[in-house]
Amino acid sequence: RYTPEAEIPSRAERAKYQRAIEPARPRKRRGGLLAVLALLLLLGGGGYVAYPYVLDLLESREEANEPKTEQPAPEPVAETPAVESVWLTTKNVDLVSAPNSSSVTYIGDIGDRYDIVGTEGEYVEVRLGDATAWAPTASTTAEWKSASLTDEVILSWVETNLNMTYTNPPETFVAYSESELYDAIGQPFGEERDALNLYAFYSGVFFVIQDETVHAIDWTNTGVSKESFMTLGEPTLETEDAVVYESETYSLRLFIGTNGSTRVRLTEI
Repeated sequence: RYTPEAEIPSRAERAKYQRAIEPARPRKRRGGLLAVLALLLLLGGGGYVAYPYVLDLLESREEANEPKTEQPAPEPVAETPAVESVWLTTKNVDLVSAPNSSSVTYIGDIGDRYDIVGTEGEYVEVRLGDATAWAPTASTTAEWKSASLTDEVILSWVETNLNMTYTNPPETFVAYSESELYDAIGQPFGEERDALNLYAFYSGVFFVIQDETVHAIDWTNTGVSKESFMTLGEPTLETEDAVVYESETYSLRLFIGTNGSTRVRLTEI
């Protein structure tokens, strides 16, 4: 028979030390569940909003990783400089072979226009056909008034006030070739040449032929006074012994000689 080493306490004594064992309460998971829901909403709604920014970030990284290729610089386009011109402001201007030279290459007239090649001191180098010559800057201007008359006004005045024996109609003759001119009115009574033009003389008129084409018509000893000539209106240029009018197509000039005689020139510009 088993005999315990210690006396077993009575039931009353055991009850004194016994504690009531209560079942364990479950942990509260409400807060965790809300966090999960908030996370899901963030990933759902916020992720939708943030999606484009994420793509931009990824594309930026890809672009940063791509090697940059240098674009070749565009070839410079050569600019064509505007052609500068000068006009003669006096009659009988000596265009010389070099600055300060006494060698006259050509004698220009008031209203003549030339393209500039260069300048040196008090001279300007101008284009003269296939060659060049030098004009004194004191006899030139780079500023020129716009057309003051119409083509019709100029042609009407010419037909009314000048001898049309060899030049009717003037707009046709001023555009003739040299051969057409001779076919129309016959061979001239005389000819002269200079560095730029051929001059074909007829009675009371001569034709200025340049590059085998009529460039101008000059009527000599016209009897047209400066006062009557200027009834056309405000001139493009006026000096004591010359007057210039221009339209879009023509230049009409009056030259007054030392003896009072007058010459009228019609030029196609």
